[in-house]
Amino acid sequence: DISTCNNNTKIINDTLNNMISSGDILLIPGNNNQIFWFNGGIYVYDLQNITIQIDGTISYTDDRDKWPRDNSGHVLECMYFENINGITFTSNKGDIIKGLIDGNGKRWWGAIDYLIYAENRPRLLHIHNSQNILIENIYFKNSPYWNVWLEDVKNVEIHHSNVSARRDNIDYHDLYDITAFNTDGFDVAGENVYIHDCEIWNQDDCIAVKPQSA
Repeated sequence: DISTCNNNTKIINDTLNNMISSGDILLIPGNNNQIFWFNGGIYVYDLQNITIQIDGTISYTDDRDKWPRDNSGHVLECMYFENINGITFTSNKGDIIKGLIDGNGKRWWGAIDYLIYAENRPRLLHIHNSQNILIENIYFKNSPYWNVWLEDVKNVEIHHSNVSARRDNIDYHDLYDITAFNTDGFDVAGENVYIHDCEIWNQDDCIAVKPQSA
């Protein structure tokens, strides 16, 4: 339920912002295919030399009405990291099964919903003003909006990490499938960014290179 999502979000925020030290590993365990439910608003600042190991599943609520917003009404990202250095997102499941981050975005998609919400939808992972980042063996699934936004970053490698945003299981883009608007794969603004050995199925840009803002 939404209270579980909110409690888990608070725990992760408290852990990453206040309790973890350089060299530590934050483990999302994967025994017995565990699923951990969250609401949006995991916001982390000034993290150094940490590994976030996703062996289970991170799954976000699809309750748009309970999604956190700022004072101007804009939804918060699923996960937002700013001014981080030396961070690894990985999974011990390896490059075949991968650790799963599921945005449950289908309730944010659709032609009618786009008229209502437009682009006021959360990204799965937004990293800003950061360097020395490794993302490996992660599966980004059904983001409400862009999957990964790397904004003003330096020295980033993403490999063996997949993106999928599908409304059905057919192996082509029909009119129904393409209403998962703006589900970009990896959007990048920065320097020395290397993306390889990734599979992307979405309804917009697979990889988009954008200008830096700073």
